Amino acid sequence: MSDKRSPLRLFIVLSLIFATGLVVAGGYRNQAAQAADPPLAVSVYVDNLKTPWDMTFTPDGTMLVNQRGGGIKARLSGGEVVSVAADFSDLAVINNAGLMGMVVDPDFANNRRFYTCQAHQDPAEVQVISWTISENYRQATRVDDPLVGAIPMRGSTGQHSGCRLRFGPDGSLYISTGDAAGRTLPQDLTSLAGKVLRVDSQTGLGAADNPFIDSDNANSKLVYTYGHRNPQGLARRPGSSQMWAVEHGPAIDDEINLLVKGGNYGWEPISSDPARDFYYENVP
Repeated sequence: MSDKRSPLRLFIVLSLIFATGLVVAGGYRNQAAQAADPPLAVSVYVDNLKTPWDMTFTPDGTMLVNQRGGGIKARLSGGEVVSVAADFSDLAVINNAGLMGMVVDPDFANNRRFYTCQAHQDPAEVQVISWTISENYRQATRVDDPLVGAIPMRGSTGQHSGCRLRFGPDGSLYISTGDAAGRTLPQDLTSLAGKVLRVDSQTGLGAADNPFIDSDNANSKLVYTYGHRNPQGLARRPGSSQMWAVEHGPAIDDEINLLVKGGNYGWEPISSDPARDFYYENVP
């Protein structure tokens, strides 16, 4: 199944849950409480966007918004919207792959770094790139190209490419990756597909306390959790170290998961029937 739901929408939904406490023990708040909620006021901050995918804020209040087909816009703190010149000549835009996750470095005020997760043409893979941006937000320049590479991508369709970027409280960079529609990849600790990775944002190496950091395999060192299908949302619960992931299910089985170090979230699209020797999604 192709995931056409916007990850930006998933991020907003998860953020609203944390911000408003919509979910309580036993389910949603009762209808009487919902009826008392005030109406929403809608204001347009940035328009003329084509498939916006992620947004992130700098310390001065500037909002960066990217678009799956390539391109970044900045809404400055005073309200002016400008286009950010950046080199996306190697970007692969295939179905739901393209320019995806984006996040600002926690030390942005000093290093002006931000990060993108994007599909790459040749080799066909997903890469995490680090950038710096000019003081006037008109120009972005690649720094680590890539910071993390070799994340599998289904080159013909771009199916299940992830990808969300968020920082943990210790400064580690979390990277959610799709399973690239690979039947064995989510459970394979030597593959970066179907995982949430956790890396040092300056080196791209696995965080020192990752669960498989002592593995002989370089990919395994980056893995924080595995067994994912296509997680496209990450959010840290305010005031805590909890990182949560939003994940697309094959039909109605979408998930919101608390990430636990070394956790296996169970996705393995393999049928017990040998005749179904393909990516088989009719599994729990």
